[in-house]
Amino acid sequence: MNKLDELADTLANLDEEKVIAITKESLESGIDPMKILDMCRKGIVIVGDRFEKEEYFLSEMIMAAEIFKQVMNLVKPKLKKITEKPLGKIVIGTVQ
Repeated sequence: MNKLDELADTLANLDEEKVIAITKESLESGIDPMKILDMCRKGIVIVGDRFEKEEYFLSEMIMAAEIFKQVMNLVKPKLKKITEKPLGKIVIGTVQ
């Protein structure tokens, strides 16, 4: 199991310290920040499944969201470097 696969399981098990450590290690080794976020999303899906099965309760859902928020704060500066170049323009309007 590689570090990114471990990240999803670790988040699903609500191991905050290990999730942060894996995230920092992954960012330092040059792993794509979007892959890190994708694995965290998979961890959140696992938490949601456990909530549906009544294995987890609302407090665990909130804890998982807080952990994800911390990961997002670590990853966000790396994402800005990737997405600095605008891809295009969007025009929104209505017809009268």
